[in-house]
Amino acid sequence: MAVATILTVEKKDLSTLAPEQGVLVFREILWAEASVSGILKSCVSVPGEIFEPDGGIDAAVTDSPWDSKQGIIKAGLTSYQIKTGKSDLNKQANRKDILFKKKSKELRPEVKKCLDNGGTLTIVHFGWDGPGVKVKKAITEIKKLLSAVSTKYKKAHIAITSQEEFKGSDPLNSSLLGHHLRTLNDRHPSKLARHLFRDGG
Repeated sequence: MAVATILTVEKKDLSTLAPEQGVLVFREILWAEASVSGILKSCVSVPGEIFEPDGGIDAAVTDSPWDSKQGIIKAGLTSYQIKTGKSDLNKQANRKDILFKKKSKELRPEVKKCLDNGGTLTIVHFGWDGPGVKVKKAITEIKKLLSAVSTKYKKAHIAITSQEEFKGSDPLNSSLLGHHLRTLNDRHPSKLARHLFRDGG
């Protein structure tokens, strides 16, 4: 059994992230992943202002020459929608919210742009503890929704990064995430104290 340390990432640490915290944490992880994989930082775009209209995408990596070491970044274009909280990706309403404009069957513009350019649409969910079987099911259902829009999306590249993948089996990755969570807490204690480490984690 692994020994817990100050850098150990628990489910509660991920589940209680607010939207803006999730974006900040993921930005640090994405930059680090690009760096260790030899991908230029200039290829990585993660705007800090999450409440600005984003067309359905919170982050993107463009023109990556190859997949990153841990697979978070795919070759070419990878577009990310970052989710926090308890929404379940095995519920149809939540899947539709990711893909479509509100009360519409029209794809969100940046989601469409990613798919039309052969990119990988990646849903990053800090609050969903989806095991492999549930992740595969969610991806299958997302592809069905896309195929109903156009047959050209039948082979769309879809990926989901859930809690389990963030915790992962790689000690370096887990420690890196734990470090970013603690750093964020130090920078913004007033905002994070109510959400993170309230049990002394």
